[in-house]
Amino acid sequence: MSIINSVSIIVTSCLEQDLLTVYQKAEEIFTSKRISMLSPKSVSGYQTFFISPDGNKDECKKRIKFTNWLEFKLLNIDWVAVQFGNGKKASIVNSN
Repeated sequence: MSIINSVSIIVTSCLEQDLLTVYQKAEEIFTSKRISMLSPKSVSGYQTFFISPDGNKDECKKRIKFTNWLEFKLLNIDWVAVQFGNGKKASIVNSN
């Protein structure tokens, strides 16, 4: 049996335009089935969306492309890529 580790990306911001920019980029890179809807605004004005775990090498390449893009954009967002699965505790793979 092979080891399966899942990686999911969570993005949040209180600036709607910045979050929509990131959301649109996610739609360009990933299939829409993997991208959640934007959450309702919280009391503090934050909204969040997530990208469900990738399951193969092609999707992993897309995740790397997306997180590289996030790292070089000057947007007011917070994001994290979290690895989990295979009966182990979650760990942060990448974040800003």
